[in-house]
Amino acid sequence: MQALAEAGLGVTAVQPVKGEMTTSVTKGGMEPSNLDAVVVCRKRASAVSNSVTDAGAAAEVGERRLTALQSAGVDVGAGDIRSVIRGHVLATYTANRNALDVQSLAALADELATERVTRLMLGGRSE
Repeated sequence: MQALAEAGLGVTAVQPVKGEMTTSVTKGGMEPSNLDAVVVCRKRASAVSNSVTDAGAAAEVGERRLTALQSAGVDVGAGDIRSVIRGHVLATYTANRNALDVQSLAALADELATERVTRLMLGGRSE
């Protein structure tokens, strides 16, 4: 996302889609991922008005997209949830580079992703 921002682009959408391979593995083989992401960008001048700039709101958008996929019968695992939520949250950096440095935003993205894993995988119950 930092490279996109430095190139003058803003992310206007991150759309999770079913990937070709259902065995892609992230995080050292612990959380398989079935989803890929289509990242839509525009020149920042025209993108900012259409972009979500709040990390929490971005996580909610990602969660709604994941819920829609689940409702359509797509299996969504913890790796998918983490990937989609992180992508949505990190995309806010391209709209508002002054809000947080990219490392702090990445830490926040991880935190929000973990919350969504609990909510979507366990129905909000704690283990």
